[in-house]
Amino acid sequence: MHNKILKFISFLIFSSILTTGCKSSPSPQQELDVQANFFPSMLRIDGNLFALANQTPPNDLTMELFKSTLLKATMLRKYEVEAKNNFSLEKNRNPIELNSMCLMTKFLLNKSYIQKANLNPEFYEDIYGWITTKNSSWENLLKETKPGEFEYSCVISPSNIPN
Repeated sequence: MHNKILKFISFLIFSSILTTGCKSSPSPQQELDVQANFFPSMLRIDGNLFALANQTPPNDLTMELFKSTLLKATMLRKYEVEAKNNFSLEKNRNPIELNSMCLMTKFLLNKSYIQKANLNPEFYEDIYGWITTKNSSWENLLKETKPGEFEYSCVISPSNIPN
């Protein structure tokens, strides 16, 4: 009986070592790399929202959206700067993700919203430099999209206007 108890206790200890001791948590860098790839996909949800808000004069609701969107852009920039393995926001993105990110930057560049938000130019200079650069880059990548590919296209060009 004593032998069975020792075997059972040994089994429990061995099992707990296997189930907990062998698990490794991802490093903060690994978590950042995963988030950097996932976050642009999440912006697909907001693409049309950015487009509609950009067509609307600033109000309480759209100003909250503007502030939230500025935070999202700041996070995107952080991911792009700090993620490893030659991470690029443009690399391996489908057109919908690129269009959503482009609509986001276009909304953030809306002068009416910038003025109403009363942003400190010195504080936001870096992020707005990044936003301007990315907007131009994403518009360039999207300029040859097909008509009707997006409900709201970031770029209006002869190639993507439905007949």
